[in-house]
Amino acid sequence: MKKRILSLLLALSLLLSLTPALAAGKTPFADVPAGVWYEDAAAYLNEQGYVSGVSSTAFDPDGSMTRAMVVTILHRMGGGVLSAAPSGFADVPHDAWYAKAVEWAAANNITNGVDAAHFNPNGVVTREMLSTLLWRYAALRYEDEYIGRYKARLAFHEDDPVSSWAREAMRLSVGSGVVRGRETADGTVWAALETCTRAEAVTMLYRFLKLEFTEKEPVTAPELDADQLADVSLRLFRAMEKPGENTVASPLSIIYALAMLNNGASGETKAQLEALFGCDAETLTDTLAAYADTLPNQNGKGAIRLANAMWIREDAPVSEEFVRVNRELLSAEVFRRGFGPDTLRELNDWVSRKTDGMIPSILSELPKDALLVLLNALLFKCNWTEGYTGTVEMPFHAASGETKSADMLKSTEKVYLHDANAVGFRKPFEGHYDFAVIVPNEGVTPAAYLAGLDGASLRALLRGEVYDAVYTAMPKFKQNFESDLMSVFPRIGLTNLRQLAGIAPGAFVSDAIHKAVIDVNEEGVSAAAVTAIVVTKTAVPTQPDRVATVTADRPYIYMIVDRNTNLPLFIGVNESI
Repeated sequence: MKKRILSLLLALSLLLSLTPALAAGKTPFADVPAGVWYEDAAAYLNEQGYVSGVSSTAFDPDGSMTRAMVVTILHRMGGGVLSAAPSGFADVPHDAWYAKAVEWAAANNITNGVDAAHFNPNGVVTREMLSTLLWRYAALRYEDEYIGRYKARLAFHEDDPVSSWAREAMRLSVGSGVVRGRETADGTVWAALETCTRAEAVTMLYRFLKLEFTEKEPVTAPELDADQLADVSLRLFRAMEKPGENTVASPLSIIYALAMLNNGASGETKAQLEALFGCDAETLTDTLAAYADTLPNQNGKGAIRLANAMWIREDAPVSEEFVRVNRELLSAEVFRRGFGPDTLRELNDWVSRKTDGMIPSILSELPKDALLVLLNALLFKCNWTEGYTGTVEMPFHAASGETKSADMLKSTEKVYLHDANAVGFRKPFEGHYDFAVIVPNEGVTPAAYLAGLDGASLRALLRGEVYDAVYTAMPKFKQNFESDLMSVFPRIGLTNLRQLAGIAPGAFVSDAIHKAVIDVNEEGVSAAAVTAIVVTKTAVPTQPDRVATVTADRPYIYMIVDRNTNLPLFIGVNESI
């Protein structure tokens, strides 16, 4: 008898260890009674941060779920990944609390909206709608064979009331047990068309999360390409340095804009771009498409947004294949417009929206003969994992020999960077990004130090070593920068940008501009960059600006670094404060 009791106690202990949410058996909500059928689901999803109540003490189990609520829950379940592309729905303001979730859901084919232009965020969700969203989410994250096996268990009958677009999802929900029938006087019904209550919704989500799936392999940037991308980033930044000025830029933004251009390059232009990137256009596009999927912040902290766009003059004979490749593989938005003042205003409004207003505009005019404008926008806003409580006034010794008073941010970090010519540190943001500071040795200017790096040595430096303590200080600062890329491109080997037969006959690059802005403060870092490449149809004689290598004395280099690949999103040099 004692052995049987001991066995039962051991079994109960094992069960409780496997189901912590069930063991707790409580929620913070007064309207979720202990033991009610949806209590376990509400408790678990609330603990995981997927679902909150309508207040701190109320869950509203009989209320309805809206479409905005459901995609937000799925977005949280997926790790809060941010999308590189906008949703395109007119009824989803870019600053709405659900906007990022809708962008992610639309970009990953989880929702198509109620029509092409509208999402209807406040519309209530039916049982068939929730089923459809759930299984589209499953298709995004899980292997197909582990999804399909649930379909065969219990068929959803052909005569059961259900919308045609939801039938497959309802088969999966019924077969897996995610949806169970409602008991009525006439028997059990699946009630696919009826509104899903909040209690039913969390229960369906909870059952779904308990199913056994195999995750798809995560998309990662190819390791062999990372050194080459870092090398191109360094070459671009070195070519953009301006004597006597602080410099900040996003080489990554320029790389994405050049990649779009590369998909229409021909002849010598194509050869020069392939030499720069060390691969053909198809490989570069595939690499950047894969890398874009690794960029969003997997922890859902802050805002990381990368967006591409093509603004095409409505009567321009631009190749449809060129448009298709950039739209489908690089998620470029396509706008066909008459190139007048309204288009210029709309284009600059796009830039402002994508950078949260940090860069309000990029172009002051559209050339009369312009065929299209290629745009990339990159926004970075993240808080420090451990913020600063304030600043300390300390002297800053500028390269000019002048000593200034600076507001310094002091902290103790763990990752120490060093090689024969520099020391530095990495300070983590929430998510998978770090801020790197690199201070060249006495007598070595930042420009000279950067000139000695290639992509492989930069990434090796940025890996760093973990120390017990690294005592650090860096200035608090804001900075804006603008560069005419037409004088930059020849310095990295792009002397011919006139052969773009893959875009249109006679097309060539007439203008290229890069703008960047950064704000480093006690809470974190905000940075944005935009690159615009204007493609024109009538050749205008120009003389390439041959400029000697610039060597400028600056105290330190800084970068925003993707922790997964050690690739820089932004690079900057501060000569003075």
